[in-house]
Amino acid sequence: MSRLDEKSEASIASLVDCACTRFGADGYEGISLVAVAAETGFTKGAVYYHFGSKRGLFEAAFRREQRALVLRVADGTRGSVDVIDALVRGVRTYFDAVLDPGLRRILLIDGPAVLGWEEWHRCEEPGFRSLLQAALQTARSEGKLRRTVRPDDAAEMLLGALTGTALALATSDDPSQQARRYGRAFQTHLEGLLIQTD
Repeated sequence: MSRLDEKSEASIASLVDCACTRFGADGYEGISLVAVAAETGFTKGAVYYHFGSKRGLFEAAFRREQRALVLRVADGTRGSVDVIDALVRGVRTYFDAVLDPGLRRILLIDGPAVLGWEEWHRCEEPGFRSLLQAALQTARSEGKLRRTVRPDDAAEMLLGALTGTALALATSDDPSQQARRYGRAFQTHLEGLLIQTD
C-alpha cells in the first residue's frame, strides 16, 4: 500500500470516527457535512470525495457500528455450554449494547429511516440474521429443534422480535431492568422451539 493510500484510509477512518460520534449524539438531521469536515480538519469537498453525500457518510458510520456490535455479541457467547446457551448469551449482550443511546440511534432509529428498510436490511448483513440462522441450523443438526421448526424462518421471526424489542428499550423508564426482562422472555420463547427432554 502506498503512502497516499495509507493517508486516504486514515482520512476515511477519521471522518467515520467523527460521524459515528456526531450521528450518535445529534442524529442524522442534527449534523451537517460542513460540521463533520470542520471537526476533522477536512474540507466539505474532501467529505464528498470519499462518501458522495451525507447519506453515504451515514451508511459508512452505520456499517462500522453494526460490525462492532456483531463482534461484541459474538464475543458475548464465549464460554457457552452449547448453542442454545450461546443464543441466550448473545441476545443478552445485544440488549446490553443497545442500551447505549448513540448506538441505538444510529442502528435502530435513524438506520431504517435514512437508508430505507430494504437497504437497511442489506447493510445489516453479514450480521444478526446470519448469526441466528447459523445457531439454529446447528441446533437442528444436534437434534434440539422441534421437527416443525425451520431454522431460516425462525431466525427471521426472532430477528424481527429482537429489533422491535430493542426499539422498545428507547422509551422504557428503566431500560436496564427492561433489558433483563426481555432477555428472560427471549429464553422462554426460544425454549418453545426446542424438543423438550424432560
